Amino acid sequence: MFAFKPQTVLLVGHGVDLVTTDHLVEAVRRRWPLRYDYLRRIVDSVGGTPDVSREELIRRLRPYEREIVTETYRRIAALCRDHGIRLIWVFIPTPMQKPTAERDALLQSIATAAGLEQIDLHGVYSGHDEADLIVADWDRHPNVEGHRLIADRLYEQLLGHRDLLGGTTPPAASALR
Repeated sequence: MFAFKPQTVLLVGHGVDLVTTDHLVEAVRRRWPLRYDYLRRIVDSVGGTPDVSREELIRRLRPYEREIVTETYRRIAALCRDHGIRLIWVFIPTPMQKPTAERDALLQSIATAAGLEQIDLHGVYSGHDEADLIVADWDRHPNVEGHRLIADRLYEQLLGHRDLLGGTTPPAASALR
């Protein structure tokens, strides 16, 4: 990414970001090398090895989810700062995911502690049946319409924070369609 010399990077966050253990468990079980010292330290501290069952690894690692996200955000922020890049954390809810105020507030507080500027897209699906905005029952990522709603709201938010746009005044979102 740094080769592109961006001025601003958007780091997207979702409520499920605090459930980080699935990917880490997969890496441990498949014997993939853990590139980051903090992940190696956490896995080693819980006795995480490939022969420990998936369920047991998840149970052991769950208490560290906040620490994993905190350190990840902190490191991304430091890298961007070192390269003179503005980093903005954008919260985008996942369709059909039941938000919890405490989980979302915790994630926001982690982003704040990392020094991240923030854009909050809570309510982006308001007025729409979220079941109509997902790819499939087994894939709850936003579909084309869901992404259109996200893009329009994000654009509105960026217009409201013109300093994030480098001082230019872009056309209205409706003019881009």
